[in-house]
Amino acid sequence: MQTGPDWAAQYLIDRGLRLDDEDLVLLYCKARFLYQRYRFEEAEETATRAIRIYDDSATLALRSSIRLCLMRMDEAEQDATRSIEVGPKNYFGYLERAEVRSRAPGPEAPADALADVNHSIELYSNYSHSYQVRSDIYAQLGMYERSIKDARRALQLNRKDKTGFYRCRLAEVLLSSNYKEEAESILLDILGSGRRDYFVLSLASSLALSRNDFRSAERDAREIIETDNDHLRRWAAGYSELADALIELNRGREALAAAVHYIETVPHFSSGYLARARVLMRCGQIEEAMKDLDRAESVSPLSSGHHICRASSLLTSDRLEDALDQIDRAVGKRKLHSGSHAIRSMILTRLNRMKEARESAQHATSLDPDCVRSWLALGLVHEAEGDIKGAIAHISHAVDMHPLCPSLYENRARILEEAGKPEEALQDRAKFLELQDSFMS
Repeated sequence: MQTGPDWAAQYLIDRGLRLDDEDLVLLYCKARFLYQRYRFEEAEETATRAIRIYDDSATLALRSSIRLCLMRMDEAEQDATRSIEVGPKNYFGYLERAEVRSRAPGPEAPADALADVNHSIELYSNYSHSYQVRSDIYAQLGMYERSIKDARRALQLNRKDKTGFYRCRLAEVLLSSNYKEEAESILLDILGSGRRDYFVLSLASSLALSRNDFRSAERDAREIIETDNDHLRRWAAGYSELADALIELNRGREALAAAVHYIETVPHFSSGYLARARVLMRCGQIEEAMKDLDRAESVSPLSSGHHICRASSLLTSDRLEDALDQIDRAVGKRKLHSGSHAIRSMILTRLNRMKEARESAQHATSLDPDCVRSWLALGLVHEAEGDIKGAIAHISHAVDMHPLCPSLYENRARILEEAGKPEEALQDRAKFLELQDSFMS
């Protein structure tokens, strides 16, 4: 979405001038003004009136952007394509089509989007939003260093960044690449200016999740949901973040409700399916969970999330080679994701490939010391190597980080039993059962 004040429309409105119904330029300015204030239905009507006067490339590109916000993807792409046809030298048409295609399902969509945004940048190389769109596409493709470079370029071209939008997007891709401290520094800077809009709160929720501060993640997600903004409601903003936080807080029923709402509102995004699959897996409904993972893959085939969930399920059911195949695909798509390397280590431990298992676990902890799975994986490596004391120490560290994770207690109980500590093992087993039983209560 293009942001920032439209000086022409603001000039007219400040001075109380009437917008001539037959003036293409003024109608365009009015449509832009309405669009920037999230009044999308009025903006679309105004842009359509302008297009009836003249099939203008810029106005078609604007209507494409408006229709994307209204989630009418096919019409948005048609407008962007028509904008390119009538104005092949206008970079906006290519940029808008790139935005639409970057959100479309199918493995070829990001590559098509990348070609469009590259063409847009060739036509005009100093527009900040073009680099932000390309940064998002690079992130989809797992090309994080390029994504960071473009996000920095977008911010450089929009130094004032009054809304904090470009700083938030830079922080998001930094967080995905495990540059957590820099992402946190950016967030604190924006919060210090008093801003608490969607992009700021979404970043705050994601960062809190990565720090295992699940209650703060829930709080920030709920603040997004409670914002009085029809545009955010149209995109079910906050519900994906809320579902993820509630799963970690062991509140499965609420997490399921949030995931279902997200799926029903934005069925072409994968996050809701992944969240619902995780809840279903915890409840032992593996077949239903796999259907959701298939749906997640169909709408977002370049994502690693469906591979990670499948690998976890296959590991639990002892299909180790299949699990390894899935997690290797996840690692191939997102090499910096510590949780994927941790699961890979667990699978390799079960396959008795201990050298690789240790390397994967150590790599996971070095990528992100806050990753709970990494310490569990390292503990399981120590257990397999006969170092029971080390195994208990690592898993206990994970428990301290995430005291509501049932699998930590389940694994530590088994190891405590091996260590000849039946009373402590019994306590852990009781805690595991308590968390399992209360998940859907």
